[in-house]
Amino acid sequence: KGQAVHHPLLLLGTGTDSVPLGLSMGDNQRLIVVSGPDTGGKTASLKSVGLNHIIGMCGLPLFGARANLIFFDQIKADIGDHQSLVMDLSTFSAHMTNISNIITHVNGRSLLLFDELGTGTDPREGAALAIAVLEYVRAKQSKVIVTTHFSEMKSYAFERPDAKMYAVDFDYDTFIPTYRLLDGVAGRSDPIIIAERLGFPESLIADASKRADAMKSSTEAALEDINLMRAEAEHLRRVLIEKETGLAQREAKVNEASTELKEKLSKKDLELLEETMALLQKGKRLADNRMKASSEDIS
Repeated sequence: KGQAVHHPLLLLGTGTDSVPLGLSMGDNQRLIVVSGPDTGGKTASLKSVGLNHIIGMCGLPLFGARANLIFFDQIKADIGDHQSLVMDLSTFSAHMTNISNIITHVNGRSLLLFDELGTGTDPREGAALAIAVLEYVRAKQSKVIVTTHFSEMKSYAFERPDAKMYAVDFDYDTFIPTYRLLDGVAGRSDPIIIAERLGFPESLIADASKRADAMKSSTEAALEDINLMRAEAEHLRRVLIEKETGLAQREAKVNEASTELKEKLSKKDLELLEETMALLQKGKRLADNRMKASSEDIS
């Protein structure tokens, strides 16, 4: 249930440049699917959730503004590449071996973190296997957070009431990831756009785009349109919140300056009143002295 917590190592390494993780899972939710382009922070979000839960369960202070944690009996993860030439394991086989060990002993008090579940093999079969794994562990009442590029996985999460979707935000104008998560959005992987920005030949990009459009099913195309609208709406919502926050801060500064000015004016008025009273008293003394002197001269 954590919100606004940092990846410990990123915070210690980058300081104020670290972006807090805004991610939550309700009591009735069992699955979070995080998608979006590479380098956007999907894997870092998994590690942040796992590390902060472990730190919290050890009774140590967390790295962030606020967080609500669930105390799990076990936290298991499949993150990174575990291929081994010595053990004759490919990337896919290594992942499957690890995942098989993970799902054998899961229960309703387990947190499972899967990075790119089902990759490293035929995409369609890999997606089918990944969804089957999710179905298996969800039946065990485990809570799962998974990153993916598979459209089938995004559709799977979209259709289930106990699942949530997040997309890593990415600024395509500057080609820079924001490392923020967009709630309720299925992110686009956009490998062709990234390849184009990295300098691939225009003819190659055009060919890839044409082939990608031809391969898309009507369901995938419709889902992309929906997610694009959601992403734009979420982006606008964030912009509006930032603007409102900025306006509120400026209004607070204006009010503070106005109050300070009123206090200064009030203090100045008091000083002027005191000076006026002092001058009146001085004038009265001078007048009294003159009248006294005139009386003495007449005598």
